[in-house]
Amino acid sequence: MIKWFIDNLNPPYYEKMISAQVTYFTSLNSIGEYIDEGIKSKKIVDTEALSSLIEQQVKKVTSSKAKEADIHMVNKVPKKP
Repeated sequence: MIKWFIDNLNPPYYEKMISAQVTYFTSLNSIGEYIDEGIKSKKIVDTEALSSLIEQQVKKVTSSKAKEADIHMVNKVPKKP
């Protein structure tokens, strides 16, 4: 039942759980299991890695648009008789 409750929590909960100070090893062990589940369910995400992936995608899209613009600017001048 605790697992169902934790599965429905938002990602900021995991940040608080990671930074919590634990006095007993058993508590640390259960927190570690919850963190593992959060990573597997993709509720815990490395924001730096995510932002670098987004930047790469943006660069890819903008570079392809620039190439399209170059192609659209090609013009054929008709010969005069």
